[in-house]
Amino acid sequence: MAVMLSCVVTSTAQAQLELLLDGYEEKYYNHDEGPGVAIKKNDAGDARNDYIYEVPTVAALSYLFWAVNLYNLSNNWAIDHFMQINECELYRTYGSDELEWSEIRDATRVFIRENSGDFPTRFEFIIPIKLEDYDTRKKAFKIQKEYEIVSLRRFEVLAKDYKGPGCTYEMHPSHTLPRSLVLEFSRPFTLTHIPMSEDVANEFIKKKALLLKRHYKGGQVSRDRMYNLRDAYLLLKVKIFTHGKLLGVLSYDVQSVQMLSILEGFEIYEDSGGENLFYEQNYTTSKTNSKRSTLLNEQYKALRERSELGGILH
Repeated sequence: MAVMLSCVVTSTAQAQLELLLDGYEEKYYNHDEGPGVAIKKNDAGDARNDYIYEVPTVAALSYLFWAVNLYNLSNNWAIDHFMQINECELYRTYGSDELEWSEIRDATRVFIRENSGDFPTRFEFIIPIKLEDYDTRKKAFKIQKEYEIVSLRRFEVLAKDYKGPGCTYEMHPSHTLPRSLVLEFSRPFTLTHIPMSEDVANEFIKKKALLLKRHYKGGQVSRDRMYNLRDAYLLLKVKIFTHGKLLGVLSYDVQSVQMLSILEGFEIYEDSGGENLFYEQNYTTSKTNSKRSTLLNEQYKALRERSELGGILH
């Protein structure tokens, strides 16, 4: 069953959109060429912006769905699953008592209605990639062909704990709130090289060479195995604007939903824990009384048009 966006953007959504546009200034837009910040060892801690991007846990996404009005507050199924995710013990205690649970459900409705404006809509999503050779002329690592991102607008991402157990036996991941998002960016994203200073690149190359020698001996050492060890991690910083269609169960045996989004920046790390930052790119910064960026306005215009067309993402 698909849930479609309203064919006309409501005045409330329009007001929220105008609010989003205030205070933005675009620093840089062409994703794969031109200035970024190639991180040096001593300044990695400075490469951040002012926004807080939530880790996409099952619980955090359950709040997002109300922030973008994916479900109507009259939907008891959605309310119950929200409570199963966030108040499991309460559900286990009172969920089988329809009178008690009816009161708790109504109190939950009030809580969501009064607080959904503060629920998170900015998230960070980690995508593993692998590096190939370092180009000393470009001062950048090439991303291996299989992991290159070339003019993509759609990214399927998962809740970090998407395999996690449910509150009750009937809460199989395929039967509860979505744990997978198909992010639909307003503009295509390309990433084929990662700018990096030579000293940081040399350190990375040597570290992986040592790892290769520890894992393999003599004739077992090969370039393919060397490349296989050159892991890196792309962290996408995403602002989610509104929802598209519920997509049902996709490849990971969990419910999935489309989300219209804007890519506000990205970071590249050596490690999945986000400790060693190689490169970062912020497309927007927040400044008091700044002029609206023409390019960012175009992105929001594109999202507005898609919403007016009923949320069908082409």
